[in-house]
Amino acid sequence: MIALLAAALLGASDPPPDPEPGSFLRLRMGAWAGRGFEFEADRAGGVRVTSDGSTMASAGIDVGTELYRGVILFGTVEESAARNQRARAAGAYLGYRERPAESIGRGVPDEVTLYAGGLWGSFEVDESGFGDFDDAFGFGGGIELAWRLGRSSAISLLAEYRFLEFDYEPDVTGGDTKAGGSTGWLGIGIDLRF
Repeated sequence: MIALLAAALLGASDPPPDPEPGSFLRLRMGAWAGRGFEFEADRAGGVRVTSDGSTMASAGIDVGTELYRGVILFGTVEESAARNQRARAAGAYLGYRERPAESIGRGVPDEVTLYAGGLWGSFEVDESGFGDFDDAFGFGGGIELAWRLGRSSAISLLAEYRFLEFDYEPDVTGGDTKAGGSTGWLGIGIDLRF
């Protein structure tokens, strides 16, 4: 995937004409990370639970439409996992995509998109007797730098900030009561446009 991105950046010629407003499908993969995923708590009876993972591999799908030239609306669904952690997220984003009037040069993004919206998420630690976390609602925002490969495809770099706090259900006598909080997502995507 990284080789594909490098080839696109180095070998890109002038981008094709701007596509007409339409729908898009983005396949993306990356990492969801944050110190808040590290969890340690003491429960009644002297039971201590810990989870030390702070980064999860992530894959997702975004589906959306360009409502008007530059204004986009899309939904996202994603699955993330590490050694003993699993998270799911879904949400809706509204954004604005800027396209330069003409190509600036090789390697410079053909499009820059800023977006923000609401998210739902779940988080679990896959260990016997660990306990569960409540689902959470929060928000996120991000930036996408895209290089068009043709009229109907592009490859992109994405970076997001997310705030989702997952409350730990069992009563604790000390330590953490929540997981998540302020986190980041970084990855690459392939856009297909219709």
